[in-house]
Amino acid sequence: MRESFQMREGDMEEEDRLRDALKFANACGALTVMERGAIPALPSREAVLNAMLKLVT
Repeated sequence: MRESFQMREGDMEEEDRLRDALKFANACGALTVMERGAIPALPSREAVLNAMLKLVT
């Protein structure tokens, strides 16, 4: 049986939060692969946010 898709209250906000989380994770991954090592290469939250700002501007 095929169900129809219906938007519920709050779905757009949830989707926006998910998109933001995925953008942050993508930036984190991009910065991580530019350094050597695994754990030592993980960027700080501030470094990720700064990198994201540089890409937008």
